[in-house]
Amino acid sequence: MPAPPPPGLSLIVSGSIQPAQIPMLCDRLRDLLAGDLREREPVVCDVSRLVANLEAVDALARLELAARRLGGGITISGASRLLDELIARCGLSSVIRSTVPDPRAARPQSDTRAPPG
Repeated sequence: MPAPPPPGLSLIVSGSIQPAQIPMLCDRLRDLLAGDLREREPVVCDVSRLVANLEAVDALARLELAARRLGGGITISGASRLLDELIARCGLSSVIRSTVPDPRAARPQSDTRAPPG
């Protein structure tokens, strides 16, 4: 028996995104949000099969903007390390949120004490 889908709305974003595809992705997101009468929770975008490049970051930023215009937002799920790094380098980590916390944030601080001696 298959597992039930996660609660809330989800959108699969996969492959290599071309600039001409971004408006169609935003339309799909708007259609999802238009049919949702519940309180606005972020739409979970499964990006586990998305090619990590700047076009992908641009598409995710535009999806976030489209969702915000309708009172919602997006959260990405399954991002590769490269995609997370590209998002961070573009300064969009606070805009494009991930369901998995950034592992660098959980890294313990290095010990700055002088060695015994």
